[in-house]
Amino acid sequence: MMQHFCNIMEEYATHKNASLEYSPETRAYDLHVVEEWAEMVEKELGLKSVWDIEWNEIPDKYKTDEWWKKRGL
Repeated sequence: MMQHFCNIMEEYATHKNASLEYSPETRAYDLHVVEEWAEMVEKELGLKSVWDIEWNEIPDKYKTDEWWKKRGL
């Protein structure tokens, strides 16, 4: 992993439920909590895998920042 960030960001980059990506063209970092998002949607909809359904089948509250803000992530 390239060293472009401080220790705090490195902690997020190595956290098992988060993904930190660096975009060199915009010099921007992007933090993802993909695994937690998928688990929440799967649990609510009773799915084996969220990746098996279409985007329009996912509740709107999971298409914004509402879901992670409510959980303090």
